[in-house]
Amino acid sequence: MEITEKFVNSFVNKKVGNGSDTLFWEETWHGDVAFKFLFPRAYALESCKNIDVASKLSQNSLAFTFRREPRGGVEQDQFDSLKAMVKGTSLVNIRDRWIWSLQSSGDFTVKRRKDGMRIMISRVLLI
Repeated sequence: MEITEKFVNSFVNKKVGNGSDTLFWEETWHGDVAFKFLFPRAYALESCKNIDVASKLSQNSLAFTFRREPRGGVEQDQFDSLKAMVKGTSLVNIRDRWIWSLQSSGDFTVKRRKDGMRIMISRVLLI
């Protein structure tokens, strides 16, 4: 079995604090999939593809940075689902950070990532 970067990265997640270091559409910060993949029709309307979470959520509407309002059908359905998903999201006054799910503390460091990769590689080679 080949250990891929995608497999290793599946154990590294973004924990949003103030939202200023996390890209709203591009990064996986809420759920298991980046919003650009989960809501592609809404993403197509976005004029600021690299907007951060803090900037996006600070607007009166998630559609504020869209080229135009959703026009119904799939666009409206995806936009409504996106709104429901981020509703109630609270930003706090700490920096965004990476969480390493293979470490009980959740702290992510390059050393821990390398150690985790060694453990995974060893387990695969032993199986």
